[in-house]
Amino acid sequence: MATSIKSMVSKNKKRFEEGKFNLDLSYITDNIIAMGYPAKAIETLYRNDAKEVLEFLNKRHPQRYKLFNLCRERQYDSAMFEGRVEWEPFEDHKPPRIEQIETFCRKVQEWLDANKENVVAIHCKAGKGRTGVMICCYLLYAGICATPEEVLDFYGKKRTKDGKVIDGVTIPSQQRYVTYFHRMLKSRCVYYPTELYLQAITLEPERALENIVSNVFFSVKTRCSTVPAACNGDSRPTLMDTIIEPDLRKDKERKLLTSRAVEPARRQGDTCLRIPVDGELPVRGDFKLELLYKPKNKLKPREKLCWLWLNTFFVAGGASERADRMERASSCPEDEGPPWTGVPHSQLLSKFVY
Repeated sequence: MATSIKSMVSKNKKRFEEGKFNLDLSYITDNIIAMGYPAKAIETLYRNDAKEVLEFLNKRHPQRYKLFNLCRERQYDSAMFEGRVEWEPFEDHKPPRIEQIETFCRKVQEWLDANKENVVAIHCKAGKGRTGVMICCYLLYAGICATPEEVLDFYGKKRTKDGKVIDGVTIPSQQRYVTYFHRMLKSRCVYYPTELYLQAITLEPERALENIVSNVFFSVKTRCSTVPAACNGDSRPTLMDTIIEPDLRKDKERKLLTSRAVEPARRQGDTCLRIPVDGELPVRGDFKLELLYKPKNKLKPREKLCWLWLNTFFVAGGASERADRMERASSCPEDEGPPWTGVPHSQLLSKFVY
């Protein structure tokens, strides 16, 4: 019964079934393993049993394994795995910091270079999204894959039964950060959290205003450890220095701005929805944009529609950035976009003007 429950929880992820072992675990390469969280107690009914994971690693890779735990929400005693555990945490459904990706790749490479028989076992909670982002970035870092498209497809085929890229790393912002890291590797540039001044966002395409029924606004959040001063008039405040090595256990989001709500006039020829910032908002490094709407009925609370993460360092020319995919909020039905448009949010184009 427990085995069938675990298979149901694993959904379309490949499982390792050999001999006595039945684990939510996949070999991405001969020395890179993606797996679900090694659990204890009641959780072993539907997740990997930590004791079984340990037995598996000791049998197939004795003394030659190292685990990488990507869960921010939980830890375990590294002594369980003879101290060979690295903790590189970030939150579920979010991308990691660019600095964190570099650190992770370097640690993996150092361990694999130390002995040709060494392996790494990388996991988050489900062992797919966060795990996939970091594995994809490492495969680019090591030159095993050449492009973001290739590595995402490769991971999807290795980790899931369907073997589709859309079933591997599915969160658009996580895919975006794989692309960011590839751009950084290709250009051989040194990452620095560039400061830009956000002026407006624009939502397209042409049908975006057809059935608008609500006031739309957005909020901007950051993972920086400090918050900039408010923007007034022509003043251009700067962000205080961010912590180069943040405490990832306390990597909380901070809200920088909530825009005013906009309900554009229905004029012939309108093809977009522009939401301005009052003044200019300084943003630096990673920032999150949440798109929300305020129902006409004032008794109803505002609702989140979709969101995405961006990084200012990768904005070409510092003028604008376009994002063609956003994450669906839980309040939005699957594969549906905001209520004013017949266009799925995954096809909604957002333009950020700096």
